[in-house]
Amino acid sequence: MAHPTRGSRSATYEIHEIVEVDVDTLSMTVRHAGAYRTEDFKLVVENSPAARQMLRAIADSVKVGSNGDVDSAWESIFTLRYAMFYAKVMVERLHEAGFRSFADSQVDVPVLRQLYAPFDSGTMRNACWLLARVVRTYHPNGSALSHALKNTRFGVVHGETFTYDDDLAGAIESSARAVYREAVLAQREIFEVLGYDTSDRGWLRITAEEVVEWARNAYPALCECTARQPAISAPEAEQVAWVVTHPWRFGRTKGRVAKLIGRHVVALGRALYPDNVTITAALIVHCLGENAGFNLSVLLEKNAGSLTYIGEEHALERNVKARNKSEDSRATYLGSMFSPGGV
Repeated sequence: MAHPTRGSRSATYEIHEIVEVDVDTLSMTVRHAGAYRTEDFKLVVENSPAARQMLRAIADSVKVGSNGDVDSAWESIFTLRYAMFYAKVMVERLHEAGFRSFADSQVDVPVLRQLYAPFDSGTMRNACWLLARVVRTYHPNGSALSHALKNTRFGVVHGETFTYDDDLAGAIESSARAVYREAVLAQREIFEVLGYDTSDRGWLRITAEEVVEWARNAYPALCECTARQPAISAPEAEQVAWVVTHPWRFGRTKGRVAKLIGRHVVALGRALYPDNVTITAALIVHCLGENAGFNLSVLLEKNAGSLTYIGEEHALERNVKARNKSEDSRATYLGSMFSPGGV
């Protein structure tokens, strides 16, 4: 994750860049790890000074924003997506209260607290801190109002705990392991075709850059952006070279899957670019392996760089908790595909 003391790491949905903030259309364009194309977000509300101020505050809340500060902690695209929703509600409630700008001197703490009143406690906290940023920047008494908002305390609502019975939990783990194992074996077969030694787990440490470099050196014409898909009868190495250098052909564009010829090349793409079913299975295996119990946000942050090797079969697995900006690590076994370190 992006962090002042540990550089920029690519979480699954980490925001990499704010490309543009357009106050005229109340929209933002961002680039993130979950897609190779930029994505647009719009604050769907009447365009007023308050709406424009809110949009700028949202942009400044993103960690990689150009005007960020110590409170700029948003990293995930889902955080931004949800913020657009509750920001819209708060701007609409401000309009209903008779105010068009957060710079209005009549806007005080009671007014501001009414803006996030409809939300649950978790959303209230995020909305409150966003409002604190807005008034700190634009309100004539912004420093005092911001301080008061950030010192608000919210009650915690404990949800009902749900527990799977042993048989169902076992069935979920078994199903996840089967899906994950099939995906690992399919990817290993590809590396065997490319001539790599897959007799031990060393092949799992081969970087994507190395494979792409092989493809560009071995089949430069196939690696051109405009290169057509090889014929179904083409050698498998040629098909793999085309697959690894054309990742956009295996994603989705506005919900539509790109058309590919032949089941085999589709299977190659699935092996090299795991789909959501495979990723979900891997998350389940990772969570349950060695009773690790990681939650989803911690799991989505992980990548191969999360491991610090301390031997051939053991490593320390780094865990980042974004909300409280903390890190810890735990020992994990590498000799199994079903252990957290193996995953």
